[in-house]
Amino acid sequence: MGLDMYGYTMNAEFVGDRQTDVNVSEDERDEAELNQFAYWRKFNHLHGWMEKNYIGKKRRQKLMYLIVALYA
Repeated sequence: MGLDMYGYTMNAEFVGDRQTDVNVSEDERDEAELNQFAYWRKFNHLHGWMEKNYIGKKRRQKLMYLIVALYA
């Protein structure tokens, strides 16, 4: 099992008030202004931190992938 992960930015207006699970279809890519800014592998501490944030926002116990809004 790999821990390949990607970081993306997207347009705040497209995201709206959604905190998790902002899925973007191929047709919405331009509107969302989706931009990959990072890729990393096997960074299990970061994965654990992201999973903890996801569970805290959605109160789910298991996930295969996660999408979490992070703000600077």
